[in-house]
Amino acid sequence: MIIRVFRARIRPGHNAEFEALLREVSIPLVARQDGLLACYVGRPIGANGDEFTMVSVWRDLEALQAFTGDAWERPVIPDEREAAVILESFAHHSEGFWALPGLSSE
Repeated sequence: MIIRVFRARIRPGHNAEFEALLREVSIPLVARQDGLLACYVGRPIGANGDEFTMVSVWRDLEALQAFTGDAWERPVIPDEREAAVILESFAHHSEGFWALPGLSSE
């Protein structure tokens, strides 16, 4: 199991625009991927007022790579309108090794 954490810092004043694009483009795209086990998307709160987060859980590295291609270690920005409002983005990966009983899809 691979856990992917995507973080994006948004240009000031563009949070609503970015959130709309997430709902319209990115979330549906990720949701259609084979091998996706779970996905959670969070909007900014508190001190992180300009940072959106998407945590996705993948069956294995091959499933993630089927979505991202060879650039799996880099953020995927599927729409140039999203790219235009992002100041910086990050993709972090971990190999899952434990989940709380009853909360895992495996």
